[in-house]
Amino acid sequence: MPFNPPPNWPPAPPGWTPEPGWQPDPAWGPPPPEWPLWVNDTATDTATPARRTTTALWIGLGAAVLVVAVAITAVLLTRGSGPATTSASGDDEPPITALSTSVLVDRSAFPIPGPHPQWQSMELDHAKEVIDPEDITGSSECKDLLYDTSYISGVFKRLAVEQPDAYIVLGVKLELGAKKYDVAEYVDKCANDRGAMNHGENTGAVRLSDLSGLPSWATAFSVEDSHAGETVFSQQSIVGYYREVKVSVDSACFGSGPSGVADDDLVGLFNDQVDKLAAAP
Repeated sequence: MPFNPPPNWPPAPPGWTPEPGWQPDPAWGPPPPEWPLWVNDTATDTATPARRTTTALWIGLGAAVLVVAVAITAVLLTRGSGPATTSASGDDEPPITALSTSVLVDRSAFPIPGPHPQWQSMELDHAKEVIDPEDITGSSECKDLLYDTSYISGVFKRLAVEQPDAYIVLGVKLELGAKKYDVAEYVDKCANDRGAMNHGENTGAVRLSDLSGLPSWATAFSVEDSHAGETVFSQQSIVGYYREVKVSVDSACFGSGPSGVADDDLVGLFNDQVDKLAAAP
């Protein structure tokens, strides 16, 4: 059965198989909930096509890159639709009290940035999302923003696509019971601190993004991680709270390319997801 590393780990070289007793770097974080590390050759939903990524990329993607990806991640985006039909934060609507994958946007809302997309859609397992505090440094604000595990339940849908020089992960995540943060304020504090993004020689930066077409209650920010002056990970994220649900949309790139999806498409996916929540009972 082929080895199937999750999207938040570095892509394995073609044909690479772990030796007996091999363990992943703890800094990579845990695989996504229920992710199959070994798949049948005939599997279609999460099976990974033959990867063209080099051994250098497998070794070179730093631990910080992957801790960030686990934390913020998960990952996403779409058609570039206009502002959400419901631009208010949903405070005047009844709160959503239970989540299932049925309230996530359909696959058709996602752009496909390359061949052989790998899809995943499931409920989150909070117990498996806990990150070892020893892997995190820096201020409490930065930890809270990038490593938020305050939710009670959650669901996500994402796809992963390999490109010649990058690995793109696109996704949307909904979390119920999550603590409400002033995301813009936390991004500012985290950008000034940056301690939670530093592992070895890797240095990360978190910055607010000015994206048009978003509801006023949503905040966009970018994350970039570099090693020896070269970008090895980038991500564009949008976060907001609607009907007591934390809505996160992200586009991440493992490699030197851009974050994977145009900003307008990222905004479009976020607004599509908000509209679907607005229509939920």
